[in-house]
Amino acid sequence: MTLPGQFQFISNHEQFAAQLKVKGSPLHRVAREEFIDLQETWVTRMKKQQFSGYYPGLTRGRKLRARSGHLRSSAGGRVSGTSLKTLKAVLRIGGMRGYARIQEEGGTVVSKSGGWLTIPLPAALRPRTGTPNPRAKIRKEIGFGHGVVSSGTRYVTDIGPTFIIRGSKGPIIMARRKDGTIVPLYALRRSVKIAPRLNAGNQFQTVARQKLPELGERMLRVLVGGGT
Repeated sequence: MTLPGQFQFISNHEQFAAQLKVKGSPLHRVAREEFIDLQETWVTRMKKQQFSGYYPGLTRGRKLRARSGHLRSSAGGRVSGTSLKTLKAVLRIGGMRGYARIQEEGGTVVSKSGGWLTIPLPAALRPRTGTPNPRAKIRKEIGFGHGVVSSGTRYVTDIGPTFIIRGSKGPIIMARRKDGTIVPLYALRRSVKIAPRLNAGNQFQTVARQKLPELGERMLRVLVGGGT
């Protein structure tokens, strides 16, 4: 259409609509390249900015400590679609282990059985990584009288039988004895509150604000014939 005396606008809607369905069209190639760049940038930011190395004690700051590294290494994604219309980028973090959502959104964890949560203390962890020490894994044994929690039941580890240090409101510490001293192994809690620290959604929004304008500019150059 023509605006009197000033501007002329030529619509290429039909050209754009046609390229939505064309396999391997210039628009599809440009969009795919930008989607891959967005995905890879997000993965890099997640791995480098949202995790810290392991340190003992309480959590400091808003980064997650990388213990086993499973959650950090799970950050990834893929770009699929043979045409612009079917093109999509899928970003992922977490997986079958199932703890990414609560690290992202925060929340309260309770025991599925309605019992006590066992929160490992330093003596139940590997000192360099903070991952659980397999020898401190709790096993339930029936028919014993030592370390009794309930009649005929005791809880043992490969580093010795355990006992409960009780507080006024119920059990609070599971411990063992070593050379005549008490070694706390686990704090017992009915629930644990998790603060949101994963920040995957915010990182995506940050990357998208940077990358999507670049995608729009490149696609416009293709449509107006100025290259990619």
